[in-house]
Amino acid sequence: MNRSATTRLPAEGMSQPPLKPRTVSLVNIIRSAISGLPDIGVTLKGVLALVTTKPEKNKSIGLLLEQHAARQPDHIAIRYQQQRISYRQLNEKVNQLAHYFASQGISHGDTVGVMLENRPETLLAVLATVKLGAIASMFNTSQRGEVLEHSINLVKPKLLVVGEEMLGNMATVEHALPAALKMQLYFWQDGADSQHECPGHYQNLEQVIASQEQNNPASTQQVKMHQPCYYIFTSGTTGLPKASVMSHYRWFKSMAGMGLASMKLRKDDVLYVSLPLYHNNALTVSMAAVLGAGACIAISRKFSVSRFWDEIREYGATGFCYIGELCRYLLNTAPSDKDQQHNIRVIIGNGLRPDIWMEFKQ
Repeated sequence: MNRSATTRLPAEGMSQPPLKPRTVSLVNIIRSAISGLPDIGVTLKGVLALVTTKPEKNKSIGLLLEQHAARQPDHIAIRYQQQRISYRQLNEKVNQLAHYFASQGISHGDTVGVMLENRPETLLAVLATVKLGAIASMFNTSQRGEVLEHSINLVKPKLLVVGEEMLGNMATVEHALPAALKMQLYFWQDGADSQHECPGHYQNLEQVIASQEQNNPASTQQVKMHQPCYYIFTSGTTGLPKASVMSHYRWFKSMAGMGLASMKLRKDDVLYVSLPLYHNNALTVSMAAVLGAGACIAISRKFSVSRFWDEIREYGATGFCYIGELCRYLLNTAPSDKDQQHNIRVIIGNGLRPDIWMEFKQ
């Protein structure tokens, strides 16, 4: 499967005799409808969202979060290590960030740089930014030196949110930052894993947002779907990285077509994400699927073959996202008695080779 694909995990059906092309198409549609009857409401919701999603609409990622926070405030939105963050808690913290960013002059069309490893704060920074109609620039956490300097100069952020774990990378470019940006460097401590105090030339983000209001910012209602929501950087394997633009419109199309119509994600699902959050499969495909269903995203700090299935079980995950050879890495590990002790029913991604699919599914 070389293109983005959703894979559901029931056993293969019995082989059928060849049919004429038109018959095959009709029969497949009927079979799909029958097999998916329990999920037909989710599928129809996805189809309806695809049809009604228009670029000129006042609709956005931030608005969708606010709707879930109002409808299901206590439902768990994010799981990370021992943390459980409800939709109400998520929205309130995002609002505090958004109000502070606005007080620093961030508004429609501005760029906020985000450089953190996989943890809830990464999503908080993104969601706060898009609520203002601004653009979250997702810097690859392996970038440093000339490459990172190039990426920063390319998108020209007005403010940089830097995780404690990224201070070393940032130290390689701080001398080259514009004077205005040097005044807008924000440090986000690494929770229980913290080992550093906030550097003197950074501002402690947790401290500066503590007094901010938790109500929804008015700006969210004004964001239109055609507006960009974030920049995703290419790997830079054929030269310096380039920034591709994701819009709210394309994000919602992914939510409707992949998350709802294809994956049939429901509110009680938990989608496990071990890909880096600066990757499109994590930030668009996975987060869109979760927010579309009002489900839960379980974040792994980093992909680990040895921890993968243990974390799947710990979080009660019902799906996960992959890319490239991730599934082959999992398949190549030594068999375990626990290999089939999980609740995974659907996976989504691209790059999974057909030669390993049946063995991996079994």
